[in-house]
Amino acid sequence: MTEEPALPRYLRGRFAPVPEEHDALGLTVRGTLPPELDGRYLRNGPNPLPGEDDGHWFTGPGMLHGVRLRDGRAEWYRNRWIRTRELDGHPFVRADGTFDLTATPGNTRVIRHADTVLALCEAGFPYRVTPALETVGPYDFGGRLTTAMTAHPKEDPVTGELHLFGTGFAPPYLTYHRVTADGELVDSRPVEVPGPTMMHDFAITEHHIVWMDLPVVFRPELAGQGGMPYRWDDAYGARLGIMSRTPGSTEVRCGSRRT
Repeated sequence: MTEEPALPRYLRGRFAPVPEEHDALGLTVRGTLPPELDGRYLRNGPNPLPGEDDGHWFTGPGMLHGVRLRDGRAEWYRNRWIRTRELDGHPFVRADGTFDLTATPGNTRVIRHADTVLALCEAGFPYRVTPALETVGPYDFGGRLTTAMTAHPKEDPVTGELHLFGTGFAPPYLTYHRVTADGELVDSRPVEVPGPTMMHDFAITEHHIVWMDLPVVFRPELAGQGGMPYRWDDAYGARLGIMSRTPGSTEVRCGSRRT
């Protein structure tokens, strides 16, 4: 008698995906919620469909969870899968080899900017959702966004601008974008890097962008095999770069690439 293979850890126990969507009203509060807490607490993460295994902790369709707090009460909890084109069965890589930036899981982060709630992932467009977590659709800032959008944009606490970037699998491998406090994408600049790095994050200062060009890179031969199509590459090396936030500037000052 052979034993059934154990499920991967990300599909069992406390890490198991939530199998259904729920709505709960008038939640019980233990203790006291400060009345100043007025809004929605949202979180996002991969949540495979029942019976499916997407092959990695970080893959699988995104699911939003939310709690509405107001006047010392927890009014509701609900969770929703993000209805992306990937969830509907559309492939990220089309038959002609081009990429569908709307066919992503949308499973990494959720933010609000200019009263717009966006579910983010690294490889494609964000998805707009309502305050009640229902999916509106892919969001490209009125057609101005033509690259992927990082899941880790930075909002300037003084100006209210949103700074973000997109990585690509072909040149330009990195593009910087700036969105006004009102939600208009007004600045896009290609930034030169030597290959398809998986640039997970970056930083901003009052006057500069800080890039982290690190040796986790896209490997096309791994695409479509399940899991993550990225690998560590010692030969790529690592460096930090500094770029001015001045509109139109593309010069990046950086040290020697270290391996």
